[in-house]
Amino acid sequence: MTNIYSSKGSKVIKNEDNIYTLESSNSLFLSYLTNVMPNISKRNPSSIVFQSKSVMTLSQQLAHHKHGLSYEAVDGIMRQIIKQIKFFEQNQFGLLFVSPEDIIVISNDIYVIANMDAFKRDNNGILVVDTPYKKDNFKSPEFHSIRSLPYRVSYKSGYYSVACVGVYCLFKVNIHDKSDIDEMLLPILQTSLYWFLKRALNKNLKERFLILI
Repeated sequence: MTNIYSSKGSKVIKNEDNIYTLESSNSLFLSYLTNVMPNISKRNPSSIVFQSKSVMTLSQQLAHHKHGLSYEAVDGIMRQIIKQIKFFEQNQFGLLFVSPEDIIVISNDIYVIANMDAFKRDNNGILVVDTPYKKDNFKSPEFHSIRSLPYRVSYKSGYYSVACVGVYCLFKVNIHDKSDIDEMLLPILQTSLYWFLKRALNKNLKERFLILI
């Protein structure tokens, strides 16, 4: 057996050729996977067994694409991630952050956030950060302003983070390194992804939304 992915709350193990086990302490995550994965052969209270051509992180997939992924590929990834976030929100959990390391790619076409530490119980739109996290280029501006714990952030903090991942998938650039977001998005001007990123990257929380039409 080979350990393919491990984070707080979930682990993926390769048992044999094309057979994997995903273990998770989060029953909500397992329920979501049951809905979106077609090749599950076994479901237990804390794990699923499934067949797949491959399992890797989004970060590993991107390493094979020097100039980023195609518009169509990123559009599909964002739609899947949004679907998972909305599923968790319907069950009173919000997303704090996400990075390419937190997303696993199953059979090159199923994308899910596997790091369950990235989700927190939603209390009227507020998520409580009570443990230290490494600051990186995929976290929201308000997350970077944390100076002490516990700290309260909006459930929309994760929206900004998702958009940062989308930008990185498209252009292989970190949003925090760019002073002019509009100029960076010129290659996809007026497209569905353009408007999605503009909404999700809004620094005004009242105007930040996770909508991809």
